[in-house]
Amino acid sequence: MLATGRKYYAMNRYHKKYFALRAIPPLLAAIIFGVATPAAAALDSAMCQSVVTQALQVIQDKCSNISRNSACYGNNQIQASFADSDAPPTFQTLGDVVALKQITGLVTSPYDETDSTWGLALLKVQANLPDTMPGQNVTFLVYGDTTVQNTSGDMRVFYFSSGLGSPACTEVPESGIVVQSPNHIQVNFNANGVNIQIASTILLQAVPDKTLEVTLIEGHATVSTSGGSQNLLPGQKVSVPIGGANGLTAQGAPARPITADQSVTSRLKGLVKVAQTINPPGTLPSIPTTAWLNGNADNSRDSANSNNNSHAVATPAPDKGNGGNGNGNGVGNQKH
Repeated sequence: MLATGRKYYAMNRYHKKYFALRAIPPLLAAIIFGVATPAAAALDSAMCQSVVTQALQVIQDKCSNISRNSACYGNNQIQASFADSDAPPTFQTLGDVVALKQITGLVTSPYDETDSTWGLALLKVQANLPDTMPGQNVTFLVYGDTTVQNTSGDMRVFYFSSGLGSPACTEVPESGIVVQSPNHIQVNFNANGVNIQIASTILLQAVPDKTLEVTLIEGHATVSTSGGSQNLLPGQKVSVPIGGANGLTAQGAPARPITADQSVTSRLKGLVKVAQTINPPGTLPSIPTTAWLNGNADNSRDSANSNNNSHAVATPAPDKGNGGNGNGNGVGNQKH
């Protein structure tokens, strides 16, 4: 009789617990027990989209009008190191602006759903554009899990790395640097010992001791090392092996271009739109801008191929003795 009573009591407790759990709304259950539900996934996506949308809007509102060779704090979190560590400039809140020559390094943070942060910085760089074109600048959008070493002081020569893999939130692009030249003017710079020439918009990504990747979003680009060079068409990417003492320096020739992964590039639409709003691509030449991002890769590439020789070329600005040589070759020929 005692055993029967205990069995009934145990079953009664089980059923009470079962029905109590069933009474918990699915979204609350997901929060309490970490169970994924469609409602929870939708909430995460909405929160993620809100963070990205707000960050892109803030960088347009607060950073669009910064002067040449400056950096703007676009969205939390960003850590910066400065040439004058004893008296560093203020670079901690949205809209803070400092001169590039003051910055030795930048670290932007990956998307963090708990803190609703996603590091984003805007840089306006002269590169090899002449002083007679003060209103024209190369736009750098540094974002996500990305680290930049400003080797030359003006971003004509720099090293960088970016986090590996895609964020769980599909609205957040893979970490990297979006770079756009003004009005399809051909400009040069050197990243990780790789000479990059663009008249376009590109995505830069680099994983230490693995590869640097250059993805061409629109326009034309040439990627070169001492081992050779490759030309890209929109929708293509090229990789260069990197390593050496810092894990970031070019170790060989660029590989043959391959088709970029659209699951990666489709996340770039917001960043590319911001870059084009801040630094309109203009009408020279008549190349479709982001047609391939929407699945029209073949048409975009054919048009780009017929216009590859129609880009304006910038006259290199005089070397200012900061580590570059005017052609972005400041570290490209180092021996390792």
